[in-house]
Amino acid sequence: MPYRKNPTTNQIIELDVFGAEFSNWLIPTDAELLQEAKTVKLAQLEAFHDSDAARIFYVKTTAKNTFAFSTLDNKRAFIAEQIAICENSIKSGFPMNQFGYEHKQTDPVTQIVTSELISLDNMRLIFANLGNIVNSNYDMKIKTHIPNIKALKTIAEVQRYNFRAGYLLNQTITIK
Repeated sequence: MPYRKNPTTNQIIELDVFGAEFSNWLIPTDAELLQEAKTVKLAQLEAFHDSDAARIFYVKTTAKNTFAFSTLDNKRAFIAEQIAICENSIKSGFPMNQFGYEHKQTDPVTQIVTSELISLDNMRLIFANLGNIVNSNYDMKIKTHIPNIKALKTIAEVQRYNFRAGYLLNQTITIK
């Protein structure tokens, strides 16, 4: 049967006899500490993956505006919907030069609203780039970082592991 020592009194207890009642006496094993460190690192990876740092795509326009687009599902769906509306309108016979999406964005500091018409072709380009970022970052998380973190052998390795490596961050394109 496993035994543990109370760190305060040096009293040894038999775990199967006392169980959870004396769990505050238990000193975690090296394996438990390593697993806890991995769990924390995986949670940090998840939080980073869902953060603006990994999810924002910048679009600069020839009018010197810079718009931020999120790679979140609902934001990508909105762009896809705008593309579909324009394409359906064109198929219905409306002139192409009238179609696009007027993107408005409010600066959080100055509260100035910037607005610009983004053409159908540019919306397609933005949508394709958003998809590329999503696929690349998801693959980086699932195929690289999670297996790498799970394979680490020491707490020091876990603490040093840089899960930001390989992510597509601060991607920017310029559209006309």
